[in-house]
Amino acid sequence: MHKIFAVISILWLIVVVTVALITMHLVIKGNYENVFLLFVPVLAVGYPISRYLNHQLLHGSVNK
Repeated sequence: MHKIFAVISILWLIVVVTVALITMHLVIKGNYENVFLLFVPVLAVGYPISRYLNHQLLHGSVNK
């Protein structure tokens, strides 16, 4: 089970870094509307996912 959460965490980190790089590129180009449309949904979806992964990984390592 820990391997699944580790893989999900790594994939989520890749998604977050990719969105951050795209967001920085759009800000440099001055396309602020697309930054808002890209960043807000990722933040809204990502916060619960990050909390869940954090909770699972921390409690999983304590129970070992």
